[in-house]
Amino acid sequence: MDTELGEDDSANWKIVSDLLDSLFEKTEISLDEHKLHKTSNSDGFTYLDSNPTVKPSRFSVSTKPQKNFITPINNFESESYKPNLTEKPHALKSLQESLQLVPATSECPEHYLNPYSYEIMNQPYPDWILQPLPKYDSAPWSSSADDQPQIITTLEQLKTLIEDLRKSKVIGVDLEHHDFRTYHGLTCLIQITSESKVDYIVDPLAPEVRENLKLINEVFADPQIVKVLHGAFMDVMWLQRDFGVYIVSLFDTFHASKELMLGKHSLAFLLEKYVKFRTCKKYQLADWRVRPLGLELVNYAKADTHFLIEVFTKLQNELLQKGPESLTRVLYDSRKVSNRRFEYSTFKPLNQTNEVVSTMASVPLENPGEPNTSVSLSFNYNRDQPWTHLIVSSNLPLAKRPILELLFRWRDTQARASDESVRYVMSDYLLVSMVTYIDINSEVSNQLLLTIINDNSKFSNSSGFIRSKLTELRKYINEGLSELKKMDVKKWNLALGIQEETEKTTVTDNVYESVEDVEQLELDFASLTDE
Repeated sequence: MDTELGEDDSANWKIVSDLLDSLFEKTEISLDEHKLHKTSNSDGFTYLDSNPTVKPSRFSVSTKPQKNFITPINNFESESYKPNLTEKPHALKSLQESLQLVPATSECPEHYLNPYSYEIMNQPYPDWILQPLPKYDSAPWSSSADDQPQIITTLEQLKTLIEDLRKSKVIGVDLEHHDFRTYHGLTCLIQITSESKVDYIVDPLAPEVRENLKLINEVFADPQIVKVLHGAFMDVMWLQRDFGVYIVSLFDTFHASKELMLGKHSLAFLLEKYVKFRTCKKYQLADWRVRPLGLELVNYAKADTHFLIEVFTKLQNELLQKGPESLTRVLYDSRKVSNRRFEYSTFKPLNQTNEVVSTMASVPLENPGEPNTSVSLSFNYNRDQPWTHLIVSSNLPLAKRPILELLFRWRDTQARASDESVRYVMSDYLLVSMVTYIDINSEVSNQLLLTIINDNSKFSNSSGFIRSKLTELRKYINEGLSELKKMDVKKWNLALGIQEETEKTTVTDNVYESVEDVEQLELDFASLTDE
């Protein structure tokens, strides 16, 4: 690198940053080459990417796919999440009985339960899963264009897929998700491998498929078909949130690896251990909204389920060898994963548990169905508030905490309205930087906000949206500062926990001020302790 360091800090940082990026990239390529060399010469591994030195192709998304959905996205929820079901195959309890609103309590607003909760926790797994399984070999891996999965983009193809899957006793399933250019997130791919060793990729961004995906409950809710997923916690949420799809008879290979105490629990580790297949991380952060899917992305997605049934059979046999109770525990843990439910932050329980999952960093709506437009502050800093983690991790002074809540609320409203993630609107780093630089006693100007954005742009990639909303943000902040000035100081201090601390100090000071003879006080105290 010929560029020399100079006096410009921004230029110097760019030089250092470029150098670090180059070093990290070369290190990763060298490690991949080393693994590939071992693969091809000694240990018999199959490798997802036969040429790791080639950089991944750059794919771009020109239009947000949700603009083409048949049912438009609405992020200003007016009621608790209602399961998107019009029929309920494989029911033990009817659809009508399963979609009854649960009355509100002091801890939880009214809500709908997971409509398959009773089936998930009570339907028996098929008898064969409790017996040693015969050897199962996956189809040989091929990444060629001639051996791509079947891509499902129409309703007719979806119906054909469902009929094909109904013939299987076990299927492998995985999802690819996107959560940066949308508020709640989008399920972008559903990969499925059938027991007959056919790989499928369902495209839920295709409007016709997305609108009708709940039909796949015919397979996913069938207790006689085991659905194998790895670390299904979020997959379960995405399926029910986006499509009204529920999983009965789940086998989660993550919980199997924990029960067997394998030490490592990632899917990549299980693929290496049980089928000698090495995946790569090149497309781990890919934008899965891109269409059409390139061959590279198809192969990366295909690899997540292609070997999953074989991994399952080997784990299942090891669990039985350890003891039938080990398999029973894994099946019960898998049931609990399936039984979780998605809920909007506005209607989540006060003491949120693992059984209920909401969108991260989502601010509850003050009036369901309408944007949060008020600049009034709650001064509520309990652990259930979405901004609490930033308060703690950033170690902000008490006096600045109302400004953080103010910006957090504005960011959430903007994200909902534009269907963007809060991270896209304003990164946590930029938000905390603004809180740090804003003086509560001074009016904020466009120039001040612009300076803060420019000073932190090299650490944050979310300044574009803010620049377009600069005047609106300035007005909102200044309105908030005006409201703070109108507040009773004692009320503010009480909300922030300052008054209690001051009172304790005052009481202590009064005690010592009343002491005239310190030596006599010591003697009196000694006599009390002697007794």
